[in-house]
Amino acid sequence: MRVETKGSWKSKIASTAVILGLCTILAKLSSFARDIVLSFAYGAGSTSDAYLVAVSIPTVLFTGILTAIYTSYIPMYHEIRVEDKEKINKYTSNVLNAVMVLAALVVVIFLLFRNEVVYLFAAGFEDETFNLTVTLSSISIFAILFMSVLYVLQGFLQANNRFYLVAVFMVPVNLIIAIGIGMSYYYSNKLLMAGAIVAAYALVIPAFWQQSRKSGFRYVPYLNVKDTYLQKTILAVLPIFAGQMLAEINNIVDKNMASRLPSGYVTALDYGFKVAAMVYGILAWPIATMIYPKLSAYLSEGKGDEAKATVRKSMELIGVIIIPVTLIVAVLAKPIIELFFYRGAFTEESVNITAQALAVYVISAIPIGYRTVLEKAYYAMRETKKTVIFSALGIIVNIVLDILLLTTWRHIGLAFATTCSCFVTTFCYIFWLSKNKMPGLFDRKFLLSLIQTIISAAVMLAVLLKVKDIFYQGIIGSTGKVFWCLILMGGISVIVYALVWIIMEVIKRRLHVS
Repeated sequence: MRVETKGSWKSKIASTAVILGLCTILAKLSSFARDIVLSFAYGAGSTSDAYLVAVSIPTVLFTGILTAIYTSYIPMYHEIRVEDKEKINKYTSNVLNAVMVLAALVVVIFLLFRNEVVYLFAAGFEDETFNLTVTLSSISIFAILFMSVLYVLQGFLQANNRFYLVAVFMVPVNLIIAIGIGMSYYYSNKLLMAGAIVAAYALVIPAFWQQSRKSGFRYVPYLNVKDTYLQKTILAVLPIFAGQMLAEINNIVDKNMASRLPSGYVTALDYGFKVAAMVYGILAWPIATMIYPKLSAYLSEGKGDEAKATVRKSMELIGVIIIPVTLIVAVLAKPIIELFFYRGAFTEESVNITAQALAVYVISAIPIGYRTVLEKAYYAMRETKKTVIFSALGIIVNIVLDILLLTTWRHIGLAFATTCSCFVTTFCYIFWLSKNKMPGLFDRKFLLSLIQTIISAAVMLAVLLKVKDIFYQGIIGSTGKVFWCLILMGGISVIVYALVWIIMEVIKRRLHVS
């Protein structure tokens, strides 16, 4: 029998996380390419506002439950795996068929109440923008039929340790959507934007199906809602789905509030949030993805100390990476937005309001990065109900602050409210876990590492602010110049941070501080 050593496991985790990170970067870059095409064609105006809300409706209505299903599918898959291959195929097919039926019902219900649903997302839109949103979403909603297939197969592939297709499939999806946006502008037919969304998800299904077949999946025409395994999956899905839906409510609330601001603010907030999401998506998601099966194994074997150490080390690593990157993006928000979006119909005013939103949104990457790891710990411990409670508290904070800050701080207030809610939710995750399930999680070594990171980041921040004053005073107007300016400022920041961090590490070791 082959024995996997601690060192070999760490090496495998690190190498796989790096590859997943690169795949995630490709997916995020393709997402930006799509948004660049949208900003070039329609700027930050009523058309882009309508399109972005229409895109978000299928996501909010169904992605939450799909994510919960594939999250719950994985442990159920391993429970069935001890039996035979036929049962795995039968179970997977049953889940797939049930989800497809549910997706069809959601489509029908939306089409019957399309105006009412769109109103929940964009109550402040003017009539023309509102009607366009209804029209586009009436087409884009059909994407969930294909998304349902993709998410179930995604669970099957991850259960078989096939991560890369799952990480990279959004690249072709985003590129197809970008082509659709470009065609809609060229042919003056806005319906092509929504049609491209449906086509994009449909066209990647063959790749998932082929990879699933290579991993042993064989479709069985079977649907039984009374099936024991399906019922167990549904029971596991409910709290996870509730948590996912509560997280999506933040987006609904922000978009609804933003729709009450002048035209273009929905787009500005959306672009700012997406850039911020890129930070924690690239840096935290690969680490959390890789530790989840290990955490589950440790806890199932009664190895609580090993599980706690895994969580602690993962959070240390995320802190060391995500804190400085967050500060760099916050300070350089304006040149970043200029680089990605300042072209075509995207004006200097659009750059300014989007950069302001990004500078506030990106701070949320710190608590979300930590929470990404903590969530996996809660799921592994099957404490999913707690995540729902904490998410609900965060939603309340977000709504209250949205109402209080919308009039005075406008888009900045909405971004600030979301960021504050993320800090509150993550604090709840940390407090309950360290008090009830993993006492001593944040020991002296963790706190020293955090202090080291904060001091290094503070020195880097001071240098970055001075460097920015020298090299970037406002809109440059040249994509090449902005790119190299960002490379220079970001490079200096990283070097300063690394030097200070290394110096402090040497001092710690010489003083035998740990």
